[in-house]
Amino acid sequence: MHPHQFSVMPVGTRESIHMNRQSITQAITDRVESAKPADYSLWTIGVTYFPNERKKQREWIADSFSDAQGIESFFINQKGMKGGTTEDLNDHKTVYVYIF
Repeated sequence: MHPHQFSVMPVGTRESIHMNRQSITQAITDRVESAKPADYSLWTIGVTYFPNERKKQREWIADSFSDAQGIESFFINQKGMKGGTTEDLNDHKTVYVYIF
């Protein structure tokens, strides 16, 4: 018998977890509102395939690209966060939502 082999997908920092759109939105809201000061305009949000190892960055794996875009759009347009996405993204890979 061969031992079971497990595939481990890199997720950037230990902060990366797979969550649905509502859970990610709540986690980001909780994080920003627990900060001193709780000011959304001091934060940057983005979407990426390749999470950065920024010391203060938090990131979550979105269920889909459209969910990630919706989360990013909500926090930029409704809450006043700065946008950080600069990549050409499409719906074919694991996508991360990040804040810092």
